[in-house]
Order: sequence, then C-alpha cells, then structure tokens
Amino acid sequence: MKQIERKNSPQRALCEILRSHPDVTMKDLAELRSVHPRAVARQIQALVTDGFVYGAGYPRRYRMTSKPLPDALAPTPRSRATMKCRSHGRHGGVSSGFLGPAVGDLEPVMYAWAGA
Repeated sequence: MKQIERKNSPQRALCEILRSHPDVTMKDLAELRSVHPRAVARQIQALVTDGFVYGAGYPRRYRMTSKPLPDALAPTPRSRATMKCRSHGRHGGVSSGFLGPAVGDLEPVMYAWAGA
C-alpha cells in the first residue's frame, strides 16, 4: 500500500494543504504542518514523482496537478499493528507500566551508602 492510499498519511495532508493554498513554498508547507522542511521535501518529492504535484519558479512553488488522488483504503491488519506500535511513544514517552520511586524510597539507600 502506497502512503498516498492511507487515510491520514502526510502525503494526503500535504495534498489537502495544496488544494486550499495553491502556489506555496516548501518552507510554508513545513510551517503549516509544523514539521521540519526536510520531512516535507521527502513527501513532496514522492508526490512529484507520482504526478500529483508539480513545482515551478524560484523559490519553487508547488501546486496540485489535475491527476486525482486514489481512494483511501481501509487499513490492513498488518498496517493497524504497525500504527499501534508507532503511536506507543506519543503518549508520554514511557510505557504506562513504568513507575518511578515513591517519595521516601531513596532515603534508606542514601543513608546506607553514607554509612549513617
């Protein structure tokens, strides 16, 4: 499955921005998406290669071509599992099973090291 065929893919998000904001630069796209310009450059390059977007001028401004986007496909079981694994780190950075030491748990250890 190509990225453009996924419902909430970055490439589809860029296409939606380009529909509402034609003649936009790579820097503007990055600011609108709140991502690094290099990340946008990779996605735009794939869209240009597939014929959905073209750029012209200096600085290069991008707009959609007349080629229609493919329909979004339902996620497969494998892609659902991949999305679940990738979204794990977005909710707090650590797993929910990790608990730090409670207040007062470290004092006995520190006293034992100090020899008190």
